[in-house]
Amino acid sequence: MPAPRNPGRTREQILDAALGVIADRGHAGTTMQRVADTAGVDKALLHYYFTSKAGLLAAAIVHLGDRLLADVEAAVAGLDDPAEVVEVGFGTMWDHVVGDPRLHAAWLSLYAAAITDPALAEPVRKVRARYREMVRARLSAMLAAGWRASLPDAAMVTLVLASIDGFTVALLEDGRTPALDEAIAATQEMVRALFGRA
Repeated sequence: MPAPRNPGRTREQILDAALGVIADRGHAGTTMQRVADTAGVDKALLHYYFTSKAGLLAAAIVHLGDRLLADVEAAVAGLDDPAEVVEVGFGTMWDHVVGDPRLHAAWLSLYAAAITDPALAEPVRKVRARYREMVRARLSAMLAAGWRASLPDAAMVTLVLASIDGFTVALLEDGRTPALDEAIAATQEMVRALFGRA
């Protein structure tokens, strides 16, 4: 099979199609043929890029992680005030969740599958490590700017990531509700209150 004319774009098109299929059918219901059909490419092209379903899913995890983290990392870069970091960082992430809940459904499907599927565990671990590192970097910047946190770094990172994950599940289950908005606002205020001047 000849190589595609625009390999970067074709690969991205396939990965976007894979995320759509995963969001609709879950990890188990995703097949190479469904992804090829959704992407509008020959199935052989998927094998050219990814070799197997496991390779495709691993690449989709990294692709999704890159996509979600890029905007959040850019939005919080250089911020060292806790109120700004919480508002801008969480706001940017939440805009992604609300703007395209299917992407987050795909992420949660892959995240859950990685618990029992060793082929997915490593790429999920790498994406989660990038999330943790981004939160840690902002914590370090805040501490360097004279703020102190009333929780250790590891606990703060866990609180932030678990909150986002939990709110995403709530949105996917029930949609955006006043109760969810209130819970998000309360959590943001709680996180801000965990910081004070040294």
